[in-house]
Amino acid sequence: MGSKLHSTGWCLIAVAALAASLAVRAHAAPDDLYHHSVGISAKFADNRDEFKDNTSKPPARDEFNETKNLRPTGRKSVLKAAVLSALLPGAGEYYLGNRGKARYFFAVEAISWTGVIAYRIYGHWRQEDYIRYARTYANANLDGKSEEFRDLVGFYHSIDEYNTLGRVYDPERPYLYDTPDNHWRWQSDADQAAYRNLKNRSREAYRRARFAVGIAVANRIVSVLDAIRDGRRASRSLEHGALPEKRLQIQFASFDDGAQVQLALHTPF
Repeated sequence: MGSKLHSTGWCLIAVAALAASLAVRAHAAPDDLYHHSVGISAKFADNRDEFKDNTSKPPARDEFNETKNLRPTGRKSVLKAAVLSALLPGAGEYYLGNRGKARYFFAVEAISWTGVIAYRIYGHWRQEDYIRYARTYANANLDGKSEEFRDLVGFYHSIDEYNTLGRVYDPERPYLYDTPDNHWRWQSDADQAAYRNLKNRSREAYRRARFAVGIAVANRIVSVLDAIRDGRRASRSLEHGALPEKRLQIQFASFDDGAQVQLALHTPF
């Protein structure tokens, strides 16, 4: 019985000691938490002051100069644009990105060369027609003859008329002997008029073909000059775009004592 009471007493003493230890820790915890929170607040305050100091300071001079010296990429060669337009009008504009303008040069180029081919083909057809017509209705051989001789066939009724009347008005003209290679004599004035009509249509077609060639050449020259101008303008735009852009801002404000207008010039970096 006595031993049981002795062991029970030791247990009570151990429980009391544990309770006293917990009470001491519970009493000391608020102070520790307070000091810990104060340390965190002071740390955040120091960081905030440091952030304010950093944001208020202007950038270093060297960093500003490096940013200012940057240049945008994507430059186009003016020489390459000019060469492309010389080879194919509109190609230089297409290379520079002006695809809408390039389409007009492409269209003019296609139309002009189509006209050259079409008019030359038509002129050749009419030439063959009047050569064949003169052989049939005037017994004239015009193959390999000059344009001057073909005009004589259309102007004079026969070789005899040319030698008698034609050389009277122009004695410098050579006399043509009536040989199979030089002979011609129209059966009627209507046949001679039809020959002149075919010959004139052939020459008109060849003249229009030469005019279309001129349009193609002019289109090429204009395209080259336009590509050079657009290339230089694009280069200037890139150079100006790399510099700080200035912007003027107007602000209006009204107060009880009147209105106020404020002008502000912003230069972004």
